[in-house]
Amino acid sequence: MAFDGGSFVDTADHLCTGQEEHQLRTAIGRSYYGVFWRARELATREASTPAEGRRNYTCGAHSEVLSHFRGSRDRARKTLAYDIADLMEARHKADYDATYVPNNIDLAKEAVYLAGVARQAMNTIDNM
Repeated sequence: MAFDGGSFVDTADHLCTGQEEHQLRTAIGRSYYGVFWRARELATREASTPAEGRRNYTCGAHSEVLSHFRGSRDRARKTLAYDIADLMEARHKADYDATYVPNNIDLAKEAVYLAGVARQAMNTIDNM
C-alpha cells in the first residue's frame, strides 16, 4: 500500500498543539507535504501518458505538480493551485526564515490556519 500524504496532515494537527517553535514550524511543513503528496498522486493519475507521469511527478517535482493544477480551466483546481502555492511559500519561510513570525503565539495561529488549509485542500483533491 502506498503512503498516504494525509498522515502528514495528521502529524501537523498533532504538532499544532505544541508550544515550541520547532514544533510549529514543522507543522507548517507537514501541512504542505501532506497536500503535495496527495496532489502529486492525482496529477500522476491524470498525466496524459505513463511516461509523462513518471517524468513530471515521481521525483518530487513540486513546481510541475503546481503547474498541473494552475493550468486547469476548472475553478476548484485553480483554487487548489493557490492553496498549494500558499502552503509551499509558508513551508519555505518556516524552514528557512528565522524571522518568519515574530513570536510563538502568532506562529501557532499560522500553523493551525495552514493545517486547516491543508485539510480543505485534501478534501478538494479527494473529490476530484
